[in-house]
Parts: sequence; structure tokens; C-alpha cells
Amino acid sequence: NAIRENSIRQTALLVELAEAVTKLMINSNSCTAAFTQQAGIAALEGPHDAVMAMVAAVSSVFAVYGRLTGPSDSDSTFTWVGRVGNASGTVIAPNWVLTARHVSGTFNLNGTDIAHDARFEHPTSDLALLRFSTPFAGFHPLFNGSALGREASIVGFGNSGTPRTNLTGYNWVTAAGTRRAVTNNVGLTQTLAVNYGGSIGVLNVAMYLADLDSHDPGTPAPYDRDWFGDGGATSNEGNVSVGDSGGSWLVDDGGVWKVAGVTSVRFFADPLPAGATGDPDPFMAFGVSGSGAVNLNDPNNWNWIQATMVPEPATLIALGIGVAATLRRRRK
Repeated sequence: NAIRENSIRQTALLVELAEAVTKLMINSNSCTAAFTQQAGIAALEGPHDAVMAMVAAVSSVFAVYGRLTGPSDSDSTFTWVGRVGNASGTVIAPNWVLTARHVSGTFNLNGTDIAHDARFEHPTSDLALLRFSTPFAGFHPLFNGSALGREASIVGFGNSGTPRTNLTGYNWVTAAGTRRAVTNNVGLTQTLAVNYGGSIGVLNVAMYLADLDSHDPGTPAPYDRDWFGDGGATSNEGNVSVGDSGGSWLVDDGGVWKVAGVTSVRFFADPLPAGATGDPDPFMAFGVSGSGAVNLNDPNNWNWIQATMVPEPATLIALGIGVAATLRRRRK
């Protein structure tokens, strides 16, 4: 009976999510304009009532960190997550930075701007790679596996949040530009049809999804629910906000922090459950909101990254000549 009830519950959850996904809509304005547009999606998408009916609206403009007023080890642990413009990106190989396609700008690591010599954009996903001529001293490698069911550290340079007095979620604070880290359980995988706007338009993106859960036993219903049924709040539960797009979802793989996803969207339930229908900012509310990252384990994403980072033919030829010269010297 327990197994059957769990199966029914999971089926209901998938139906709820599927209905939400059919209405998913993302607005993707430039990072540069993000701070002047913080009045809300209403200023971008139309009347606030219409916006409340949307499942999602995030990108470089609305890319969450919830519990970021407390201590964070992001500066010492996630050294290779930097800024790309007003958003985020991560060094994943000696000469490469991974970010979101809807993010643009110069890469900045620990306060130093570093110009890239080439930018490559995934044609059908929200990913971009920046190539650098001078190698970095270190990097966060890619995670070669599924992060579903694992706890991820979500790292970026977005806004922070302060707890609401009624324990229903967070109020965002304009404090973008500082590297911060939160944690969340990767609860679902789903391919979302996302309209990033501008020249990008609609992309069908394989995503990791995580819901925002409350720690506090005093949180009222329905904000106290574990929407995805993925185990409730983690020790440093959080979501994503302005400036976090392009940042990383990292998992601990044998003591090494590896990149499993790239922050791309955030969302809320549509319709909102009874008791939350008048929420002033459902993107920051417990039990009804969440965030999404491009799933790097998806073949469409993984294979593109690997193929893009392969040395160009001229480089391979030069390498071959160098190896041949070395062999000749050794034979002499």
C-alpha cells in the first residue's frame, strides 16, 4: 500500500509539473538592464495579475538565493566561479569558462577582468563557452553523471534574500556582485520549452529542477509543503535571483566539486495552491517556487561541450609536429 500511495503521489506530481511546463514562459532581457527592471516581471510582461499566472519568468534578469544572509563558504570553496557581465560563469577547464547562452559580457575572476578570445553558443540549449588563450591555474571539472537525487551547491553572483516575517519565503535584496552559495536537492529532470526572447527565442532545454523548501516548523500551509517530495530543506536551502544565471550547480564527487548544471531559470506553481494565491512574490516563496539549471548530463548538452572544447585542426597539426620532433630527438 505504501508503495502504491507513493506511486500515485509521484504520478500526481508529474501531472502537476507537466501542466505547469505547458505554460512555461521565460523573459530574457540583458543583464545590463536587469537592475533597472527589478520592479518586477509586471513591468516586462504586462499587468501583475497576468504575470502571477505564469509558471516562470527568469533569465539574466531574474536568474535566488534565499538563505544568503548567513555564512557562506563560497569564496574559499568555489574559487573558480566568476562573473560574466552582471551574471555568472565557471572555469571548467584550463582555457574554458562555461556560462548560460543568454548571459553576455567579460569574465571577471576575483576582481580581475579577463578577455576571452572566442565565444561559442549552443544552437539549441542555454549554454555558452568562452575560450581563453592563457590557461587558468585551476578549475571546477564537469560532473560526468546524473545529479538527480543529489544535493547540489548552487553558486553565483546574484541578489541575496532576507526571511519574511511571516515565514513564507524571502524578500530579495539588491546585493548582486558577491559570490554566494546555497544548497538544494535536485528533485526532477524535465525538458522545458523556454522563451528567452531576443535573438535566442524559444529553446527546448533539458533541465535539473529544484524546489524551495522551508526549514521553519512555524511556516504556514501551503508554504510548508515539500513540492517535489525530494526530502525537504537542505542545511543551507536556497533558490536563484538576479545575477545568478550562468552560475553552477556543483556536486561533491569524492571530495571534488564538479559542475553538474548551469543556472538558467526559476519558476513558481501555476495555479498557486489555495493560501498562496495572493503572494507578493511567488518566485521567492516556500513550497511553490524553484529554480532550474541546464542538465549537463543530457547528451545534447554534454556532447556539445566536449566537441566544442576539442582542439582545432591547426592546433592538432602543430601538436603532431611537436611530438614528431620530440621522437626524432630521442631516437638520435
